[in-house]
Amino acid sequence: MRLNLVKSKNNAALPSVKKGIITLIHTDFIQRMPDTDEKGIRCINEIQLTEDAEFQYLYLTPFTQKEEITPSGENESTLFIPKISGTYPGNKIGAAEFLKENLNEPFVIIYDDCTENTRMIYGDIYHPMYMKADYKSDSTGKLWNFTLEQSHASDVPYLYYDGPESVYDDFILWTMNNLLNQ
Repeated sequence: MRLNLVKSKNNAALPSVKKGIITLIHTDFIQRMPDTDEKGIRCINEIQLTEDAEFQYLYLTPFTQKEEITPSGENESTLFIPKISGTYPGNKIGAAEFLKENLNEPFVIIYDDCTENTRMIYGDIYHPMYMKADYKSDSTGKLWNFTLEQSHASDVPYLYYDGPESVYDDFILWTMNNLLNQ
């Protein structure tokens, strides 16, 4: 079972329109990425996962979350490098264990954008997201800053994704059983 890094019940967060938890899917569990419509951005079917697929969850304080999509290349061949970053305000040891387990591991991310009520997929099997982190301790507390960045530029900044609901059903069950008991 892979580790999750979730919000401790001892940590309060400011209200935000963003959700705190980002879903990570290791590329080993992905058989096929969803097909897209003719414009190449909207998914028309689901991510096909292996039967033993596991989801990981990373809590990033909503008000610190940033999405960035940086263009790369010359004007006639511009590609995109997406990045999602934010701060984890919890347990120093748990965060270090999570980072060690996931460093240099390839992920596809499902990210909820509550301001537009959409879900996006960042990364794919051939252009996965990789995790980096830094740690600081100052007057604001002990904070891990996590960044998930695509390894290679691609022509897709992200995909709009409407499913599968089973990912979110699993997430709700998992949340109820684990997050609330911490």
